[in-house]
Parts: sequence; C-alpha cells; structure tokens
Amino acid sequence: MKTGKKYNALAEKLYLLILIGLCVAVILLLAGFCLNFFNGAGRLSLESLQQHALTPAGLINLLKNSQVSAGMIISYAGLLAIILVPAAGLIYILGYFTLRKKYNLALTAAGVLFILILSAVIGLLKS
Repeated sequence: MKTGKKYNALAEKLYLLILIGLCVAVILLLAGFCLNFFNGAGRLSLESLQQHALTPAGLINLLKNSQVSAGMIISYAGLLAIILVPAAGLIYILGYFTLRKKYNLALTAAGVLFILILSAVIGLLKS
C-alpha cells in the first residue's frame, strides 16, 4: 500500500517516535523486572500480582510512600511509557495535519485522541 510522497515525512517521523518510545518502555519494564527478581521477589504468585494492580489511589500512595522498591517504580514507568506512546503519536499527527491545514484529518486525529483519553478516564474511575 502506497502512502504517497505527501505523507512520507509523517510516516518516517511517526515510525521513529513509536520505535523510540516502545524501546524505552521495554527497557524500563525489563530493568524493573530484573530489579524485582534479584531483590528477592523471585517467587511471584497471582495473588501478589493482583495486589499490585495500579489504581488512582494506589498511584498517589506510590508517589507518597518512600518504601516502594525501585524495581516497582521503574516497572510502572515502563507501563506509563507504553500507554503514552500512542497518545504522543496522535498528538504529533494532530499537529502535523493542523499545520498543513488538513483540518478534516486533524479533526479525525483529535477525535481518536479524545476517545483514548475518555477511555483512560473511565478505566481509572471504575477501578
């Protein structure tokens, strides 16, 4: 499928943004896993994983609590990076099409970004 010469720059920069973002996220997740594994959390069970589910109250407690392991904080940073990479791509696309005065495509990107934000808010409210 051809994207046309018009959008090659968009495709290349979006590719780099997603590639770098996901590489950072994977590195953070692996570093957090290794830190947790070598610091004595080698035996994980389903119950312990369910206890560490991230909720808004848990996130606030995590930021206030200084007794949380570095591995757990790095793992949450990796998860946050995975969540924010698609949003960053949509923001880039929105800016790209707005600057080129392709308002129908910019409006579509804004709609998708709105749905993504709305689903995150609803997901956080339900937990």
